[in-house]
Amino acid sequence: MAVGGTRWSRHGVVLVVAMALLATACGARLTPSQIAALDAQGGNGNGGGTGSGSSAATTAAAGGGSSSGASGSAAGAGGTGAVAATAARGAQATSASAGVATPGLGVANSVCAGPASGPGVSASEIDVGNVSTLTGPVPGLFLGAIHGMNAFAAYLNSVGGICGRKLVVKAADDDFSSSGNASATQSLVNNVFAMVGSLSAFDDGGASVLQSSGIPDAGEALTSQRFDIPNNFSPQPQPLGINLAPYIYLKQSRFADASQHFATLMENAPAGIAFGNAQKSGLESIGYKFVYTDSNVEPTQTDFSADAEAMKSAGAQGLIFNAVGPLYADVAKAMQNAGLTMPFATYNTNTYDPVFIPDAGSAANGAVLVQYLAMYQGEDAGSIPTVALFDKWYRALYNATPDEFAAWGWLSGMLFVDGLNAGGGITRTNLLNGLRSVTSFDGGGVAAQDDPAGKKPPACYLIVDVVDEKYVRDPADPPSGFDCTDAPNFYYANG
Repeated sequence: MAVGGTRWSRHGVVLVVAMALLATACGARLTPSQIAALDAQGGNGNGGGTGSGSSAATTAAAGGGSSSGASGSAAGAGGTGAVAATAARGAQATSASAGVATPGLGVANSVCAGPASGPGVSASEIDVGNVSTLTGPVPGLFLGAIHGMNAFAAYLNSVGGICGRKLVVKAADDDFSSSGNASATQSLVNNVFAMVGSLSAFDDGGASVLQSSGIPDAGEALTSQRFDIPNNFSPQPQPLGINLAPYIYLKQSRFADASQHFATLMENAPAGIAFGNAQKSGLESIGYKFVYTDSNVEPTQTDFSADAEAMKSAGAQGLIFNAVGPLYADVAKAMQNAGLTMPFATYNTNTYDPVFIPDAGSAANGAVLVQYLAMYQGEDAGSIPTVALFDKWYRALYNATPDEFAAWGWLSGMLFVDGLNAGGGITRTNLLNGLRSVTSFDGGGVAAQDDPAGKKPPACYLIVDVVDEKYVRDPADPPSGFDCTDAPNFYYANG
């Protein structure tokens, strides 16, 4: 799987990577015991965390500043000043402060007429913090989140910033641990205006720091501890469960037989099993029947020939599996090698990734993916202007194809600006009040509409097919936007 345009190696670290990514790909919330299990298997437990993330704070050059020269553990979090300046000159502003054509893409005049004070607020800039996983067993794990936020900051600064002030992103690394996340968060909360775009499977560590400080936190929460605090606002809220709407449609329209012969693969770890069982229960509630279940998949596993043969013997015609891109590719190749035709092979959102098709080759063909973001890797750029804007700025700064984490970083920036505009001033109180009123958010079409203030997930969806080793919109999808057939219909695992 690619993060920030860089492919990581599986050697000895896929287990911890896969568990970290389960939260992002599947919507699973990690409990303290699940984090502990993840830590133990990854060899980087909370007890052994160094907290070095607090020394990794850097000023992201994309935000208009230069590197602060802090610890090199966050190296690569920002582009160079020259790159940011080039991007600013090369991109054309699509909205101005005075008249915000698309919510989240420009600051309204009412904000500039309001109060402006507090940590991270000066006459020349607005500093925001971002704590993401940059080092540890998998260097650059969530670097895409910071890159996406940097791209947004560079864009916003090109159209006047925040009332003439530069938006500056101060990034800190949590070193792949809860203790590191707490330390890195603590290093920022008293010095920045808000936290924006943070992404970590260990964000439980900093959750109490965020809550006690009262700082506005606009970013994708991956654990229940952060998700549940009142000052977190996720651009795509992800409670534990499954959106049944697309599966109702697919069962009724194309895969009636396959839905009665389903298989599921679950990773043998608490979060993997918890989410896998939630998915299975949700699908069973709408009439899906499972003929094969394997809950002992190891994230280090590369040989799925036994599963492929077992699914073939069981007569499986559909598959749901949540993991990371390389494992999806291994499963697809194993099924192809076994001569198993799987009409309804549905993976998850992070299968729409720069790695899956190159790894799987022709075995990827026929995959049916359900996701809640537009096709932000370029396919939807011609029909959704904000997708084109995101792609343009991301590639200008990093010359890479964005991943899901980068999209969440960009969306967090847009949600932050929405909160500013609704709050009418540049204070934490104004921003919090504004974010509490953002009950409908779609990032200008980059995401399916959801409710950050109410912590409600998107109801609508996009079906993406893999045809001739390319991602394409399903014929049932609208030409742009999302399909709302049978929505809303979210299955909450916790009732």
